[in-house]
Amino acid sequence: MQRSIQNRRATTYLEVQVAMVMLAIATAGLYSVSVIQTKQSARLSGRVFAEFADADAAINAPTNEWARKLGAIATVDEVASPANAIDPDNYFVSITDNLWGGATIPFRAPSDFYTWYHWHYFACYGGTAFYHPEFSTVGAGSYCEQRITGIPSGNYEVLITYPYLSSLGTGIPYEIYDGATLVDTVIVNQTLPCDDTQLDGHDWERIAVMPINSGTLRIRMLDGPNGDRFIIADAIAVRTRKFELTSVNPTAGGGATAVVVTP
Repeated sequence: MQRSIQNRRATTYLEVQVAMVMLAIATAGLYSVSVIQTKQSARLSGRVFAEFADADAAINAPTNEWARKLGAIATVDEVASPANAIDPDNYFVSITDNLWGGATIPFRAPSDFYTWYHWHYFACYGGTAFYHPEFSTVGAGSYCEQRITGIPSGNYEVLITYPYLSSLGTGIPYEIYDGATLVDTVIVNQTLPCDDTQLDGHDWERIAVMPINSGTLRIRMLDGPNGDRFIIADAIAVRTRKFELTSVNPTAGGGATAVVVTP
């Protein structure tokens, strides 16, 4: 009795052993092994492809070394390394409140009749602030300087807070220093509320976005030229410029657009 094996789909144990030996030789790099034909390629011979279907991608993709040896596409490429080191999230934030000495330096000019006074008020950051009566439209040269030290080099938001009152100055100059370098002078109306951002439960006004490279931020609030009435030195803050991703929208061609906001 004869048995036909033309339609045999199974694999004999000997064929498996031979295949494993060839695979071991190929993967060890001892000898170059080329697969002339596979079951998949035999089944696809004679087929005409109108388009590059996903089902055929693995077999019809351009061959590489592993495809020539094993008759299949294998993902054994080297893992790409970043060209440059990836910096960790170096988020930095620091607040200087109004305390005598150290990081807060209230200065009274020799010709100034008034000095700086410590004021306890619930709306101040930490419940206290310095205030200075200044009834001259010119100013006597007094100031209050506040500092934050130990800042890593980077780009930062510079923030101030104060309890806004109708009796405060409308055009108070704030000098902003990176160490000993004057970067900018910003005019602040303290009759208006701080409304740019929130930090540590308080509302803050953003008076600058700037690089700080010296490690020290200095903010000096002057008593003129438009500090006529009272001026308040409350708290200052510096923090790493923050960005928040709000949405990502796919575009044609496999790309995407993202919406980023600064809180």
